[in-house]
Amino acid sequence: MRFAAIVSVALGLSPGTWLRDAPPQGVDSPVVVFRPIALNKRTLGPFTIEGAWHLDSSNFWFGGYSALVALDSGTLLAGADRGWTLRFRVPPANRMSQQYARFSPVGTKYANKHLSDLEALAHDPANGGIWGAFEYRNAIAHFSRDGRMQQVAFPPAMRDWPSNAGPEAMVRLADGRFLVSAEAVWRSGAKLDLHTLLVFSGDPVGGARSWKARIATPPDYALVDMAQLPDGRVLVLMRKVNYLPPRFTGRIAVYDPRTLSADMPWRGQVVAKLEPPLPTDNYEGIAVAPDKSGAGAAVWIVSDDNRMRTFQRTVLLKLRWSPSVQ
Repeated sequence: MRFAAIVSVALGLSPGTWLRDAPPQGVDSPVVVFRPIALNKRTLGPFTIEGAWHLDSSNFWFGGYSALVALDSGTLLAGADRGWTLRFRVPPANRMSQQYARFSPVGTKYANKHLSDLEALAHDPANGGIWGAFEYRNAIAHFSRDGRMQQVAFPPAMRDWPSNAGPEAMVRLADGRFLVSAEAVWRSGAKLDLHTLLVFSGDPVGGARSWKARIATPPDYALVDMAQLPDGRVLVLMRKVNYLPPRFTGRIAVYDPRTLSADMPWRGQVVAKLEPPLPTDNYEGIAVAPDKSGAGAAVWIVSDDNRMRTFQRTVLLKLRWSPSVQ
């Protein structure tokens, strides 16, 4: 969702190097600045809120992040809809910081939306594999560890998805299956919307077969990203555009993969609302980083500023999930 469209409707280098000296500036600067955002609340449904940051950089390719995965407990990879990724270390809490991050193009042909509208990322923590889903071409690609595209597939089941409302969310489950959902609403209703969800038996780039399900979301909420919790359940991030005045609200819901069915809509439970007094923006990426101790997980959420920094920000939230939460 581009901010210009919202206004139109309403009106009719190695990551993780922390800097101590003055950072280089310019459109190719690798520096990202993290400014803490003051919080008026510390709980969000079943989550504890551990931090919020406003991210900024003078790098030309900064911004527009619609996908997020945790490569490990201390490293995040964000994907942008202009075909670049940003790899960075998680910021320290409660103080401004800056670091050399890694900006990488996923390929060489980023013009005219040719495999550049990167909307979702998935990660295999066992072997470091990374996958990305692209709108416009309705494609899924496998990346190298540094974020470079290696192999691309165009799943037949996604062939007829709308070019600007195609694969929006993707997750690799611990059992090896992939879930890929379309942004487009398959059927809209007064109580829920249904989106097409493909369940791949394995790696879509490797030719794994898929079957079709439907996932239910609250009315007018777009399904924008997914991530799996250590207990097997899936967190689903949703976003709603409110046109008058132009603003965004979000929801986090929990779904159980054991209830996936080709015959009945996959239903979840909304557990958190992303709305004031929290810092709100166009949240589009969610990632889960399990604790090394197994005692819980960090849940990271990033917003897409649509390259409209006058009106929007790149916001990073850190939540804490406990295994005692059901």
